[in-house]
Amino acid sequence: GWEVEINLDTQWVHAIAPLAKIILVEAASNYDSDLFTAEATAALMASVVSNSWSGGEYPTQSADWDHYMNQPYVTYLASSGDSGGFIGYPSTSSKVIAVGGTTLAIGPAASHYPVIFPVVETGWSGSGGGCSAYTPSLSYQKPLVPTICKKRAVPDISMDADPNSGVLVLVSLQGGYYRVGGTSLACPMMAAVVGIANGVRQTGGKLALSNTLQHLYDHGLSPTYVRDITVGKAGLWPFVWNSTVGFDFVTGLGVPVANNLVPYLVSLP
Repeated sequence: GWEVEINLDTQWVHAIAPLAKIILVEAASNYDSDLFTAEATAALMASVVSNSWSGGEYPTQSADWDHYMNQPYVTYLASSGDSGGFIGYPSTSSKVIAVGGTTLAIGPAASHYPVIFPVVETGWSGSGGGCSAYTPSLSYQKPLVPTICKKRAVPDISMDADPNSGVLVLVSLQGGYYRVGGTSLACPMMAAVVGIANGVRQTGGKLALSNTLQHLYDHGLSPTYVRDITVGKAGLWPFVWNSTVGFDFVTGLGVPVANNLVPYLVSLP
């Protein structure tokens, strides 16, 4: 499973940001102590760190591990999970951009010539989302999230994650290509979007992005930078979330309008 994750993440960062330098950091084990040691190591070598893994929440999570994700001018991202209404750490950390999932489908054909079949994007049923049990609310997020949530809300932003609309991943040691999805796909793709912005910033003599999570909320729900997803639901009763107008626990702010979001991120001081 970890081998599939490694190939998925590296191949689809490369697919979105083909000029990026990609560094794979492998932890000694899947214990938190080893995973966060790898996290700190990655941040010494890269300006964007993508995490396609998660564990359950617990009261001391922030005190125990947040300081491993606090390197200046590094953007950390984490998958929100593939279990619908359930979420885990580190996606609930205030230090990461939590990335949820959508699904892509082909809509009805246009009635005029030439016939065009539009792509329709909705919330994915497995997209992890909800309200953290322990991480305090974020001041810049609080005005937008549902009032029932008094803590940090997840996800922040989303991209394609449904295995049914997933991507091909070559796992050579397991026999060939596999169709893969999950927020393990969405997270590295969003990391690549941030990576493109950092690359352009570097060529312009700027430092890598800092406080990237907050910058996603600077313009609230501006359709210039994020496209709101208003159809779809995630989770199983009694934890079922609906995609709604505005922020929701399925797709967060929505999906990036990358051709506008990247220049905005590049323009920041």
